[in-house]
Amino acid sequence: MLMFALTVLIAHSLQKSIHDNNGVSFDGERQKLGIYAIGQFERFEEYEWERISHDNTYQRWKAILGNTELANEYHYYYTESKDSPYHESKRIVYGTQLFFWENYQSAELDMFIKPIDSLRQIELEVIYISNEMEPGGKFYAYIDTIVDFVTIDENAPELFFCGTGDDEHIERGDITKEEADAVLKNWGLLK
Repeated sequence: MLMFALTVLIAHSLQKSIHDNNGVSFDGERQKLGIYAIGQFERFEEYEWERISHDNTYQRWKAILGNTELANEYHYYYTESKDSPYHESKRIVYGTQLFFWENYQSAELDMFIKPIDSLRQIELEVIYISNEMEPGGKFYAYIDTIVDFVTIDENAPELFFCGTGDDEHIERGDITKEEADAVLKNWGLLK
């Protein structure tokens, strides 16, 4: 029983420490892999085991003790700009479980924004699926123009995907990592 309790404590600690191995200090390795760095961020949020069924402790511990794979996420938010392109956020997702030696980083999702005017912006999302999920790692990218408008209830804005692509003449939808890099270079966000 003591050994099991010790395993739970170690697993709980390591589900938090997996981020340390893949945080800002991992940026050099990210660049080698072609993944965008975390760099300087404005705000950070973490979503760990405590947020899973936070209102139902029994359900949370049932999942943890059953060695269910639980997703942890770390979100980095950057300074917004109303008139120039910016890196809006980076989300890193981890698979964690009681058998902590099976923990892994599953993906990194980067969102870039280019404001067009007060109602429209171009969004470019680049997703990296790690080697632990797919050997060799995989990139997926998607671009679209978003129009922000207000419904009849003025307190509930909705997003409308207008599907016009962007001003770099790339059609909306799935694009390659190379096309995403070209867009970011054009926006002045990538060297």
